[in-house]
Amino acid sequence: MILKSFRSKSTTGGRTRGKYLIMISHKHVIPYLFIHIPKNAGTTLCRYLEEYVEGEYCSKNWSEHKSLEEYAYLPENYFKFAVIRNPWSRVVSFYHYQKEQAKTWSDQDQTLPCGKPRPLPWKESKERLIERSFKQMVLEDLQETPSKNLGSNLYWITINDQVKTDFIIRYENFQEDFEIVCGKLNIPSNILGRLNTTRHAHYTTYYDDETRRFVEKLYADDIEYFGYKFGDD
Repeated sequence: MILKSFRSKSTTGGRTRGKYLIMISHKHVIPYLFIHIPKNAGTTLCRYLEEYVEGEYCSKNWSEHKSLEEYAYLPENYFKFAVIRNPWSRVVSFYHYQKEQAKTWSDQDQTLPCGKPRPLPWKESKERLIERSFKQMVLEDLQETPSKNLGSNLYWITINDQVKTDFIIRYENFQEDFEIVCGKLNIPSNILGRLNTTRHAHYTTYYDDETRRFVEKLYADDIEYFGYKFGDD
């Protein structure tokens, strides 16, 4: 089978594993589009699909994460799917991800993986990301406006405010839903571990009443549409 994908450039010659930001197959017997929503196990899914891919490349800039609306031109027969996640859990994951990424910044490396300069003053930015509390991240950083990467699940999978995916994998039911997708794409399934994850306590332990209510308000559409509740695994 010949599939096509977009993945980040991290090659040293030959075929290499990359950090995929989007996957789109034009030549598969069932053409498909996978929308990779940040911090929703998209890396895990893309890495598995790589075994069946002959790929093209694109920047690994986070801005290359694209919503379904940007692919509205695709024919109706494309199988479109994505992974969604409980917003309270997703925010905690993103908090730890930023902290761990900041720890890798060195004095010699003053650019982001995508090639853009690190935030200035970048040393102060590094220290802040490492040392800030979860409450600071929620009430100060998200208070202004969430970044595109923390846009709601619905932001990524709607066209003209209508959900247009053919299937949604719930992060909380990842393995079972993943197997359904494999069946629809006519590829073998397997037991998947999680890649690009952060280790931390259960997400509920990070919240107090103020931060819980803030995230609830910020992601009200997600919570209502998908039926998420605080405390759900």
